Amino acid sequence: MPPQPVKSYRFNVGQFEKLVNVVFAGGDHVELVNGHVLDVKPPSDRHAASVSTIERLLGERLGDSASVAAYQPLRLSADTQSFPTWSCCAPE
Repeated sequence: MPPQPVKSYRFNVGQFEKLVNVVFAGGDHVELVNGHVLDVKPPSDRHAASVSTIERLLGERLGDSASVAAYQPLRLSADTQSFPTWSCCAPE
């Protein structure tokens, strides 16, 4: 008997946020990419320390001309929300 196809579901950011609060509340690292929920490996201690250093240095260098953040949600479209290592954006 041939294998059955895997059933896949697509989510938008609103659905993803509800799903994360209910299903992944235990600290799992997941992101929404093109409607698909992906399991993301958490950063190592060394990586996290490097990210903190970069975030601090960029913040000092850029001052109020940009917003620098680490591991903050970044909505890229209606079906993609990621948590980039760090982001640097124009202030609102």
